[in-house]
Amino acid sequence: MQWHAWMPITEVLDGFFEYEIIFDDDSQERFGVYLSEKDYNIDLPLLIFPTNYAAIDSGSITFQYQFSQDATKAYLRIEELEDGKWISRDWISINNYEHTVDSVFLKKEKNYRWTVQPVYKAKVFPWTEAKADYEYFSIK
Repeated sequence: MQWHAWMPITEVLDGFFEYEIIFDDDSQERFGVYLSEKDYNIDLPLLIFPTNYAAIDSGSITFQYQFSQDATKAYLRIEELEDGKWISRDWISINNYEHTVDSVFLKKEKNYRWTVQPVYKAKVFPWTEAKADYEYFSIK
């Protein structure tokens, strides 16, 4: 599990937290949230297809996955390897189980990685995310 970057908590801490954000225009806002130990116990998504290091014949892929129904929203994240760096290609808003991405988006002879990132508590700040480790695939 990872907390969103705005709240870099690396250990289980419960209690009331206040956070102050200074925006580019020098305006400031304070946010507060109560976190309990259960907020840290989030199930990671299950990535089903494409399997890790799969070589796919077609540029059109139906990604298959599962994540907790407690998520308020979720994203399919796809990145392309370009000049040795992973470049984000899209954050696609998804529902549970599957989503098809067509061949216009995924190019032949390219390497990709993907994950599913559900978001929990999206109406409070900070929100929590349970991003699964990336799995890798290529288009033949």
